[in-house]
Amino acid sequence: MLLYRRQALVGLSMPWIAGALAAAVWAGPAFEPDDIDVKAIDAMIKAAPKAKTILVDVRTAEEFAVSHLQAAVHIEPGTTPEDVVKRLGVPVEGANVVLYCTVAIRSKGLAINAQDQLLNAGAIGVYVMSDGLIAWANADLPLVDVRGATRFVHPSDQATGSRLKDPSRVRFEPRD
Repeated sequence: MLLYRRQALVGLSMPWIAGALAAAVWAGPAFEPDDIDVKAIDAMIKAAPKAKTILVDVRTAEEFAVSHLQAAVHIEPGTTPEDVVKRLGVPVEGANVVLYCTVAIRSKGLAINAQDQLLNAGAIGVYVMSDGLIAWANADLPLVDVRGATRFVHPSDQATGSRLKDPSRVRFEPRD
């Protein structure tokens, strides 16, 4: 946490170094969103009536069409932090917001940049799915598309697709 890091820096023996380092730390976000593994997210979803969870898919429309988590809200990767709360279309107050993409790169970037807006709008936590949808699929957790349950994953490219335990799950186009 920033406060902890700042307090630790102030205790350095050379105050000018502590001040410079503290200024550099202050320039970034208050803290990075926590990574959360797929089993913990699955448990959050199952506890949804008790603990509100908003799932945010930060992939392209083409990737989202192939598969996504049930009830996920789609947000394009280039969405500005200021637009995230508006684009969710649901109140975030009292919710845990979990962002994911294929391998947690795009979702981590958006989470870092948008966490202040989400927390200011009332979210109680901002998380990033560790290793993204690839990890979700490798754990054999449920995916959907517009037709219902699916087993397919759009991995964004062939190299990322090779990270799937079952290569037959790779799909670059939605089902007909």
